[in-house]
Amino acid sequence: LFPALLGLMLLAAPFPDPGKAALLSTAFPGLGQFYNGQKAKGTLLMAGGLYFGVETARSAYFTYQSLRIYRRTGDEADHLRYRAWFQRTMSYLFGYLTVWGFSIADAYVTAHLSSLNPTPELLLSATPNRSSCMGIRLVLRL
Repeated sequence: LFPALLGLMLLAAPFPDPGKAALLSTAFPGLGQFYNGQKAKGTLLMAGGLYFGVETARSAYFTYQSLRIYRRTGDEADHLRYRAWFQRTMSYLFGYLTVWGFSIADAYVTAHLSSLNPTPELLLSATPNRSSCMGIRLVLRL
């Protein structure tokens, strides 16, 4: 039932709904990008979410095991091992939350921007600067 429901949600509309894109990315990183038609970005975010999710769960398990050993022995080496695993778990959790948050924000903004029809007057352009100093000049025509 879930794959069929997901298939119906991922049917491309003329302009993707930002709320639906954000909701899909909330469920799992990368789903909102697939909904918006960005398959490469969706695959990359899914891979990142899967990697950080699995590593967070794995290191949380070893953190728990090392805490049990430390409580049983009270040894300083076991305490250091527990702290190392705890720090590793927090690092992986931060990575997962970063990928997850970026996926939600990107899916929402991309869905909003897909309905925008850019005209030359609204574009930001970079042109070479022909003055005495080197560099580029940014021009925004409103």
